[in-house]
Amino acid sequence: MSREEKIEDGKQLLEQRLTFLRLRTITMEDDGNCQFRALSTECFGGQGWHLHLRAAVMDYIDGHADDFSFYFESEGAFRDYVRKMRMGRTWGDELTLRAAAT
Repeated sequence: MSREEKIEDGKQLLEQRLTFLRLRTITMEDDGNCQFRALSTECFGGQGWHLHLRAAVMDYIDGHADDFSFYFESEGAFRDYVRKMRMGRTWGDELTLRAAAT
């Protein structure tokens, strides 16, 4: 089975499970902002606030550097992460999700 076939099978299985649970898939725009778009959809009912959420999450991470910087080899690496993650189209990660949940 090819990679694409495995992906398609996985999507079909997910849809079956969601149907059983009376849930549905909401597709995010595929532009590198999907984590923030998903958070925006959950918090505000639509994807349009994703840039505001990204800024708020990164402000939180930057303001709580002691809680996040130890994941990085150096202060410079942490600062580079914060700078890059503030830019749109940069994929969110476990740290941005952790900060958003706080």
